[in-house]
Amino acid sequence: MKETSETLKRIITEAAGMYETDAVLFSGGLDSSVLLYLKRTPAVNVRFEDFGGDSGYCDIIEKDLGAEIHRRVVTRDEALDAVRKVIKILRSFDPAIPNDLAVYFGLEKAGELGYNSLMTGDGSDELFGGYSYMQDMEDL
Repeated sequence: MKETSETLKRIITEAAGMYETDAVLFSGGLDSSVLLYLKRTPAVNVRFEDFGGDSGYCDIIEKDLGAEIHRRVVTRDEALDAVRKVIKILRSFDPAIPNDLAVYFGLEKAGELGYNSLMTGDGSDELFGGYSYMQDMEDL
């Protein structure tokens, strides 16, 4: 198990080191927390109003790493107004539209801050159905 853990750590560290970035699009979840730890860049966090999501974890990582995290709170109306834009940009719609909206607003915030590139960590929840709304979906 230790050998597997060390191999995984090496692979993730090498992969993250292959790319330069101005900031991390940071959810507070596992993937983006690992990236923020490895990259030690500023971060952009997006959360939807009235939905805490991973914001508690975001606070912990911000404190523990001393990270510079720029936050963007998105209202329900802003999110609904952006749905058509995001679908048009992606030329598709999928059940994970909240993630697509978070990326949209994160990129918007990053642009306002003058960042030219963002790195994001996606995969764990998407691959293993880790989002609570996915647990009720059949045949993923």
